[in-house]
Amino acid sequence: MEDQLARYGMRGVCVVWFGGEPLLQPQFFDIIAAVHARGMFVFEINTNGRFLTAQVLARIASFGFKPEMKISFDGLGFHDWMRGCEGAEQDALRAIKLCVDAGFPTRVQMNINRKNRDSILPSLALLDDMGVGCARVIPTTPSTRWEMNAQGQSMEWGEFFHNNWPERFARALAPWKCLNQS
Repeated sequence: MEDQLARYGMRGVCVVWFGGEPLLQPQFFDIIAAVHARGMFVFEINTNGRFLTAQVLARIASFGFKPEMKISFDGLGFHDWMRGCEGAEQDALRAIKLCVDAGFPTRVQMNINRKNRDSILPSLALLDDMGVGCARVIPTTPSTRWEMNAQGQSMEWGEFFHNNWPERFARALAPWKCLNQS
């Protein structure tokens, strides 16, 4: 696959394993090495953060690039519940800090639903204080997998916009450091 991408002039690769954590892929670093060997780079990695360590980040950086690390985090006090995994919140926050401290561009991806909605703005404030450069907040839609964890708390797009969440975010985020950098 890497040869085909190089042959077609692709310069950047996004590492996304749907339905799984990329850092659990046994060939993860082999794939990054193959991409690098062909003059390409990885520009983003989506992860839950559980398996991110300073050593993993150093090894990624050793290839000469620091991809944007996209880490899932669904709000203070709710991430474990949403992910159905005790300790997921602590792991995500630890990974976020590691990425920021190591100088990796860091984006946090958050799902908002009826149950965690009041935690989102305080969570975003914490992420800003941690130095996160960007956060993406989307409603948890009622897919089969999410409904297993969300237990009827999913929020449709119409509900998200009807309750003015984008406007609330805009007002609350105006003073944030990550939005006011020159």
